[in-house]
Amino acid sequence: MATMTSARRIVLLALASRAVMLTLMVLSDALFVDLDSSARLQNRPCDSVCGRADRTPEDAMACDSDATWSSAVDELAPWDTVFFVRIARCGYETDMINAFFPLLPGAMRVGAALLSPLLGSALPPESLAVLAALALNAAAFCLAAWALHRLTLGVLAGDEWAAAAAVLFFCANPASVFYSAAYTEALFAAAFWTGLLQLHRQRLWAGAVCLAAASTGRSNGILNVWFVLHPWLRQAVVSRRLDGGWRVGAACALILAPYALMQWHAWLSFCSSSALSFPPPAWCARAVPSVYADVQRRYWDVGFLRFYRKLVRWPRVAQSLPVAALSFAGCWTWVRHDPARAL
Repeated sequence: MATMTSARRIVLLALASRAVMLTLMVLSDALFVDLDSSARLQNRPCDSVCGRADRTPEDAMACDSDATWSSAVDELAPWDTVFFVRIARCGYETDMINAFFPLLPGAMRVGAALLSPLLGSALPPESLAVLAALALNAAAFCLAAWALHRLTLGVLAGDEWAAAAAVLFFCANPASVFYSAAYTEALFAAAFWTGLLQLHRQRLWAGAVCLAAASTGRSNGILNVWFVLHPWLRQAVVSRRLDGGWRVGAACALILAPYALMQWHAWLSFCSSSALSFPPPAWCARAVPSVYADVQRRYWDVGFLRFYRKLVRWPRVAQSLPVAALSFAGCWTWVRHDPARAL
């Protein structure tokens, strides 16, 4: 009963924080001008429709017109959300949007289909996808908060105060807006914390499935293989035996599979003999072709230490130093307190 009460309080706290955040998002959008308004929902038909010779007159008009059908929901869909919405509706039309992984767009597509019978006449398809993402991320945030609470209780031997504090900080974190907007953070956090909780409970396959879902949502999810490898390597050092290697290897392969499948799909779409793009992109000729690395570098100047090459970006680095210092201090405190478990 106590566990159910605690879980209910965690979910209610998470829901309340999302209600406050959505309210602040709407108010700030009404009161302030966006820093960057370059990317907006277009509600334009897919390229596969606009490129057809037998398209209907209605489609032709929509494809050729600059006018768009917008709604109030569109104001909550800036920046990356535009790409997620486009993928949800049209798939991966260009190599550029392969920087965005399919978990959120797929969920948006399903959610929009469920909402269409109720709101399809009042909202355009893109707005339905955004609305679905907002609702989905609110639910995912609640799941993430619950999983974080249970994981903290398990790791810290039932320390309820520490578990509650962890959830409170999670609900009020400075980047909280990204967990309510149509971004990937909420889904990733839910899959990540749930995966770690399952691994802590010695459920390797359940944990691997959750972490695979995380890597389907974000590319950095592939780093989660460490949480599978670490206990196995630690046990191998202690016992001087490598038991269960095939299970660990299969679990790691499952976590890495979404990233590999994304690269394979892009290669088939843009590099194979049946690809429609000619000439093929330059990344196709590389020894290890990676559309993700290429588009991140080409369109967003993202790569190993590339951010630090321009002095104009250093003020942002300085801005992040307090958080980095707190993170380092927390890790160092943990290592000093319990070095055996920390390593």
